[in-house]
Amino acid sequence: MKKKLLNGCRILFTISFILLIFLLTGCQTPGKGGPETAIDWYNRGVFLVDKNNQEAIEAFQKSVELDPNNADSWKAMGWCLNEIGKHSEAVSAYDQALQINPDDPELWHRKGLVFARAGNYDEAVAG
Repeated sequence: MKKKLLNGCRILFTISFILLIFLLTGCQTPGKGGPETAIDWYNRGVFLVDKNNQEAIEAFQKSVELDPNNADSWKAMGWCLNEIGKHSEAVSAYDQALQINPDDPELWHRKGLVFARAGNYDEAVAG
């Protein structure tokens, strides 16, 4: 009986500890009383990509307003812009990301895909 009670207490402690960590790490959405950091907005954008590209773009824009050196937000914004046919804006977003991280081959590849999708094959090859 004593052993079962001890195991039950350990389980309750573990669950309580996990909940406390969850709450202390600020697992709230931006604009709902939680922290509004660049990472929060980036995560919100990632969550929205499959649901609403325009809202995702707005979240990525807020992310780069807070941290202009967040290459991941620029990259994700470029992808969303390309998906909705805003090719020149997508290239600009990728150019911003490339200024931060010029050695990222995925950025060069994605920028080339934007040019190809827009029908500008010479630029796609040139990068």
